[in-house]
Amino acid sequence: MKQIQRFVVGTVFAVLMSSGAWAEAPEIITYQGRIRDSGLPFTGVKSVEIWLHDCETGACGTALGTGAQNVSVVNGLFRTTFTVPSGVSLGTANWWLETRMDGGSVVFSPREKLGSAPYALMASTASAVKDGIVTSVKLASDAGSLAKVTGGAMAMSGGSVGIGTTDPGQKLEVNGAAKLTPGSAPTATEGSMYYDSTNHSVKISTADNSGAWLQVGPPTVCPAGMGLMGSGRSAYCIEMTYRTAQTYYDASMTCLNAGRYLCNFQEWSVACSQPLTGWDYNNTQWEWVADPAADGANDAVCVGNSGCLKSANGNGSHSFRCCQR
Repeated sequence: MKQIQRFVVGTVFAVLMSSGAWAEAPEIITYQGRIRDSGLPFTGVKSVEIWLHDCETGACGTALGTGAQNVSVVNGLFRTTFTVPSGVSLGTANWWLETRMDGGSVVFSPREKLGSAPYALMASTASAVKDGIVTSVKLASDAGSLAKVTGGAMAMSGGSVGIGTTDPGQKLEVNGAAKLTPGSAPTATEGSMYYDSTNHSVKISTADNSGAWLQVGPPTVCPAGMGLMGSGRSAYCIEMTYRTAQTYYDASMTCLNAGRYLCNFQEWSVACSQPLTGWDYNNTQWEWVADPAADGANDAVCVGNSGCLKSANGNGSHSFRCCQR
């Protein structure tokens, strides 16, 4: 009489995958047992087949075999591996293992339930998650999920995101310091913001064009062609060379489209009186400066001509300079 003693059933020692170990149910399981014939350890070759059932006894909804294998038995001991059938998902249901021998003529019972040891072993050693395993269906959409994923560092409330706060008052609220990585100007869209690594300043776009970038705070470094006047909150940049003569209106628009503005009288006169190296000034011509009272006929204040503090009303076309803060 043949007997089989199963001393290791369903315990996984290795999962053989070409892509490495994943934190999911195993595909190949090692099975070991002991066969005795008439009470004595059997030595020889036996045909062994493993079946997996989704119930402990009787007929089941799913019963799939792995195919017969000839195994070498030495002093009653044998060891083999089998591939989990494609219709079996060990991670989503309870499964029982049944051993058959000699073409199915010998069926051993009871069936052995596969425990959680295979999955626990893999989950503790996996270093990655297989592509496609985590889908959008498996991700929770509730507001608390963001806090769980980020360890409480981020939260969502009413469509707003908080970093360091669970009750954001705006679409994005940061409790603490924020950092913008220095970079070059992106494509300008109204409301976009970036850190200008050239001028060492934060800039915000007021329209969908590259000339609408406004600098936040006083400058510490000026763009090429401009000189830095003053310091701290009073600092400003002024163009070192006057521009070709235009009407007052055209001069104002030229500066605006460059992301700058037409210099006022104080800015122009200070730069003229305390000229930086490279200051280009023609004391025989007038230059436009910002004039809130300018009328539609392009009558506005001009400065220069024969002195840094001299001003007069002018019309027609004159040179000008743009400033930036």
